[in-house]
Amino acid sequence: MPLDTPADEASAQAYVRRLLQVAAAGLGLLGLLNIVADPYGIFRKFHLPHIPKEPEAWSRVSAAERIAANCEVVLLGSSRTMHGFGADMPKWGKYDVCNGALGGTSIHELREVFDWVERQRSIRYAILFTDFQLFLNERGVNGDFAMSRFNDDRTLLAYDMWGLTSLDASRASLVQLGLAEGYQFPPSQLRANHVELYRFLKNPHLYTGWTGDDEPIDTLRSMLDDAMKRKIHTLMVIPSIHALLMQTEHITGRWEMEMAWRRRLVQMLAERRGPKVQLWDFSTFHEWATGDMPTERNQPPNEYWVDVSHQSMKLGWSTMSRIVDATNGNKETWPDQFGVMLTPENIEAHIARLTADREAYAASHPEQMAWLEATAAEILTWPSPDGAETDVGGFDLSLPSDGPAAEQP
Repeated sequence: MPLDTPADEASAQAYVRRLLQVAAAGLGLLGLLNIVADPYGIFRKFHLPHIPKEPEAWSRVSAAERIAANCEVVLLGSSRTMHGFGADMPKWGKYDVCNGALGGTSIHELREVFDWVERQRSIRYAILFTDFQLFLNERGVNGDFAMSRFNDDRTLLAYDMWGLTSLDASRASLVQLGLAEGYQFPPSQLRANHVELYRFLKNPHLYTGWTGDDEPIDTLRSMLDDAMKRKIHTLMVIPSIHALLMQTEHITGRWEMEMAWRRRLVQMLAERRGPKVQLWDFSTFHEWATGDMPTERNQPPNEYWVDVSHQSMKLGWSTMSRIVDATNGNKETWPDQFGVMLTPENIEAHIARLTADREAYAASHPEQMAWLEATAAEILTWPSPDGAETDVGGFDLSLPSDGPAAEQP
């Protein structure tokens, strides 16, 4: 609509200026909020003032920033590494350690992450916490990967502006400052265990998708080869999971796949040329993995676990201490089977021991097994995440009767 008089035109121009001033002030306040909270750790490299000591947001964005911040030893892996070691990492000997773990990640995504690791000239060691889920082809790259420095197509200007003004960053800032509610863990370890068992029993992507194909193994090999060229020393660790989850792997028919996966890892490492990469297995029936989990609400949590799938930091640091002691030749006493370095010479004996220990656990922990069976049977009646019903007939819920004891009258 045309303006009738010069006064109308001047009034419109004044309105536009005021609107722009209000918008600029709003963006300035938004940027100040995100700098002061800095939930992803984006602006700490500029030494700008911020309130929280450590960025708390567990995302691809903050993981890339942690890896870039004068990191010398980088921990890579899934949420099991996030929970087991935390964001604020103390030194490992004389080296600065950073936790670059990514929740729900895959070996294909870690391949992309490793390109970023290699560009950080300060990094000397990479410890890859690997588990079977990493190698499932159903998994790819998560959505927030595109927002992070891991994404080569993201310019620094676009990245910093996203950190200053985006709704994602602002929401994370409010959570960081305690002005909004963020993700809350289940209110009890018992509830957390239900959540994890639901995921493993009802989500087929967590127990299918790998049939021994070479692609994910080859991806891992390329990561190790690139690290060798960059003179980054690597170490591989299969982290602990609770015995109840190992029994769940048996329920879902995934046990033999996981054993085959261990064989493939050992074979690949043995075939590689150059410095040997150690592979440590902590996913065993050691003392802390077989400790009782609460089966009723009034029972206390097990301090070594967040839930059946995720170790606590207490167990995580015991894991690292175990490896350091072995590396340095220290003669500390550790629980039996807490950390076994896998080789072509011991892999078959190790798998046989795991199978025997699984059967022994089922026989020696009848109350824990009864809770698992009852919980699994209940969960299998719940709707699946995609709305499809799970084939209950595909799962074996008769764990206590699948060993020699079943043959007794």
